[in-house]
Amino acid sequence: MKTRKMFVIGIFAVILTLTFAACDEDNDFTCTHDWGNWFGENMPTCTEPSSGTITRNCKNAGCNETQESKDILPALEHDMQPTENIQKHPTCTEEGLGELACARDGCNHTEEGEVIEPLEHLVKNWEIVTTPFINGKEIRICQRNDCNEAEERDAPSTEGLTFTLINNNTAYSVSTDRVTPLNATVVIIPAEHNGLPVTQIANDAFSGSPRITGIFIPEGIMSIGNNAFRNCTVLTGVILPESVTVIGGAFSRCTNLTITCNSNFITENGVLYNKEKTLLISAYNVSETFVVPNSVTSIGDYAFSYCRGLTSITLPDSLTSIGDRAFYDCNGLTSITLPDSVTSIGDYAFWGCTGLTSITLPNSLTSIGAYAFSYCTGLTNIILPDSVTRIDTAAFQNCTGLTSIIIPESVPYIGNGLLRGCTSLTSITLRRAYNLLSIMSWELGDFATVQSGAGTYTTTNPGNNATWTKVE
Repeated sequence: MKTRKMFVIGIFAVILTLTFAACDEDNDFTCTHDWGNWFGENMPTCTEPSSGTITRNCKNAGCNETQESKDILPALEHDMQPTENIQKHPTCTEEGLGELACARDGCNHTEEGEVIEPLEHLVKNWEIVTTPFINGKEIRICQRNDCNEAEERDAPSTEGLTFTLINNNTAYSVSTDRVTPLNATVVIIPAEHNGLPVTQIANDAFSGSPRITGIFIPEGIMSIGNNAFRNCTVLTGVILPESVTVIGGAFSRCTNLTITCNSNFITENGVLYNKEKTLLISAYNVSETFVVPNSVTSIGDYAFSYCRGLTSITLPDSLTSIGDRAFYDCNGLTSITLPDSVTSIGDYAFWGCTGLTSITLPNSLTSIGAYAFSYCTGLTNIILPDSVTRIDTAAFQNCTGLTSIIIPESVPYIGNGLLRGCTSLTSITLRRAYNLLSIMSWELGDFATVQSGAGTYTTTNPGNNATWTKVE
């Protein structure tokens, strides 16, 4: 009973305390207001002070007191906080900037944030420079959209090249082994190898390399050999450095090629000439018919070799010589007339011209090279002019369509095997005495009957076992 009485007294004391603690002016007790924040319709912002009446309430329990004021509250300071936004993106060469934004409601103010370090270049592997031309350099370019920075260096020489010492071991010639095809599509020839200069591109160096689209020839290369780029059908460009002074028939069947010449050479209609245009060096992209310019005095070695699409050619009166293999394997050529100015036909000059059915040899001609007309299987007769003084080995070997030939008295020398394999031959006229066996074959016993002396010899059983009879 006593405990219950004490509990009631405690409750009554609490009620009295709360009553006299309220901020009521009618109470005899004094209250210290705990004012809340000012509020109103035009409160200060980050950039503007307040305007009009502002109000604040007492936060004490049981107190409903408010306070009004027309005082102007100053503008607030921005509450700047970092964001995920970037005001300036970094590049490979310049710093970027982050962003700070005011965190107060209704404020859109932003400022530059922390500095962002530049990016690293985004580069791919080194690539050989091919545009606008191959210059012996390789480059790698930053792949970022806003960066065009490039790094350049000398390109290393192409793997798989073969180097051979020349000129008493003072320089190198470059080629391929022609057994293992090059994997490269662009070939870089070095200016030096093992401390010595590379001065020559060898004969047949890149012949038949089907993948080569471009090649860099460095300053220092002096000569380019015969057939060096034969059948490089997808080779599109060659730039000749000023050091190149000698070129053979290097570009046969390079049908997509453009040659940029130095001061020693010129090109015209798919043909390379010396600068005076007196030597026709290499016909790399000619049509079915071709007219040799009147300035040309010599058709160089291998000049038209393997031009199998060539069917007709007109030679000028200025022409004096036809080089070795000049028309080698031009099997589409059907006829040719040599002008009276021509004095010499080189070795293998018309070898394998199987479509050739007639050829007119001029009275100016003095020498016919070895194998010059071998395998011209379409020829049926040959008349050699009295001006000829030398016919070299096997000049008409395996002309299987040849039925007759006249060899003039002017020829003191005829190489062995001149008519070997001419299995259709039925008439041979010799204007002076020769060893007919030597003319017909290198092998004794190929002919059943051999007679000597000038005259005309015929047979009714042509072939290796023919019996020849002198008829006059």
